[in-house]
Amino acid sequence: MPNIIYFNLSIPYWVNFRVPTAINFILSFSVPPPTTIYGLIMNSLGKFQNDYTFYDKIKIAIQINDYGQKTWDTVSYMKTADRKSMIVKNKEIKQIQDGDQKLFEDKIRELNENYGLSIQEAENLINKQSSIYKSDFQGVFYTQALQCERILNPNYKVYLLIEDDNLTDNIYASLKNPKRPLYLGQSDDFVIIKNINIIRNPKEQNLKKISTIYRGIIENSEIVKLPEYFKKRGRTIKCFKANYSLFKGVRDLPSEEQGYIVENNYVIFN
Repeated sequence: MPNIIYFNLSIPYWVNFRVPTAINFILSFSVPPPTTIYGLIMNSLGKFQNDYTFYDKIKIAIQINDYGQKTWDTVSYMKTADRKSMIVKNKEIKQIQDGDQKLFEDKIRELNENYGLSIQEAENLINKQSSIYKSDFQGVFYTQALQCERILNPNYKVYLLIEDDNLTDNIYASLKNPKRPLYLGQSDDFVIIKNINIIRNPKEQNLKKISTIYRGIIENSEIVKLPEYFKKRGRTIKCFKANYSLFKGVRDLPSEEQGYIVENNYVIFN
C-alpha cells in the first residue's frame, strides 16, 4: 500500500547544488537533484548520504515554489596531501603473533579508547582479518580562488512515494526529529523543513497537468540534465543523468500520465 510524505524545504540563506562536471567555476543546478533529496533523507535517518539501501523504495517528486535569486561568491579551495598508514603496524602484529601478550592487551586498549573498536573488532584487526587505515596530514599543496554560484532563499515542496509502511513511518519520524543536523547542497547550506504530512493509500489518477519537475521534455520549461545516481567504477565515480523539465507553476503534459493530486498540486513520480 503506497504512502506519500510531503513537506516544504526552505533555505534561510543560500545554497549551491554543485554541477559535478564544472571545473573552473562552481556552478549550481537550479533545483536540488533527486540524489540530493535522497541524501537529505538518509542524513535524517542517521545513515551515510550515499547509502543506497532504500533508493529503489523511495520515489521523489520536487515542486518549485520559488527559484530564489542567483548570485556569485568567491570561495577559496585548499588542496592538501594525506598519507595512509595502518593503525596497527606489521611489526607490532608480528610481535603479538610471537607471543607478546602485554603488547596485545595494550593495542586492544588503544584501539578501543582511540578508535572506538570493540574487542572483537580489535582482535580481527590484529589477526589481519580486516584492515583500517588512518590519514596523516602532510601539508598544503596550494590554495585557489574560485567563483561559486549561489541561490538565495529558494523554496521547494518535496513529495516521497513509499510502498513500505515501516519505512514511511521511519522517514516521517526522522524528518520530524532528524538524527543529524540537516543541510541541502553543501554542508553549511542549512535547510528548514516545514509542514510534514502523510497521505495513506492515496488515490492514483490520470493527470493531464503537472506541478512537479518532469523527467522528460515538456514545453515552456528549462531543460537540464540532473544526476539520478552515482556508481563507482575503479577509482572514478560515474554520474548518471537524465533530462528534466524545470518550471514553476503548472504545465500541460504531452499525454495523460498516472499521478496524484495533493493539495491541488499535480504530482507525478516518473
